[in-house]
Amino acid sequence: MESLLAKRKSLLQLNKRAKRMLRPFLLFFTSPLHIGAAIYSNIVLYQSILEGEIMQIEKREQYIITRNTIAVFRLHDPVYQSRVLEADKEILVEQSPLSIIDHSCMQYGSSYEGRVHAIGRLLRTDKKVPIPVHPAHGVFMLPTSSPTNTNCVWLSFYHIQSYKEKKSRTQVSFYNGTALFVETSERSFDQQYKRTGTVIALLNNEHFFMGLSLS
Repeated sequence: MESLLAKRKSLLQLNKRAKRMLRPFLLFFTSPLHIGAAIYSNIVLYQSILEGEIMQIEKREQYIITRNTIAVFRLHDPVYQSRVLEADKEILVEQSPLSIIDHSCMQYGSSYEGRVHAIGRLLRTDKKVPIPVHPAHGVFMLPTSSPTNTNCVWLSFYHIQSYKEKKSRTQVSFYNGTALFVETSERSFDQQYKRTGTVIALLNNEHFFMGLSLS
């Protein structure tokens, strides 16, 4: 019993020290089990640390988006340029978010520029267009702002359960019980979400009526 208490005390002290050191990198990431959990650049800290659930962290040179991908966003780190969130783990990647999107599109037979051009023709705009990374598997990534904006977060459409505005930001909740804040208004995010739904409908119509698709 004394050993367990000592371990818990040590973990809490580590939590406090890391918070002081890494406060500038704070990104709120919440879930039913970990309300107000905090993700920092190199460490994951949970308020309910005594629950014993620690998110797995991986580090990679490259990353390919799959159906397990929930979000991709920029990380201000000298080595790792992106953070990727999956249902059960966090991945630090040396590629930039745009590089991950392009690399993933290439893996599935196209390119980022090719997708932008194709979807731009459907939507009659090339601004903040959703990207069908792997439409055959239902992988559609929507940017929360201009892809060149450092605050841009790429979110996987089918992982999004709901969203609502909180203090000029938008809290996006996912089906795995987690959520994150993005730097955009609910109105702007709603437009992006609906635009992605329009793209999915248009691609499905083309595939059904003419046998065309972005596979």
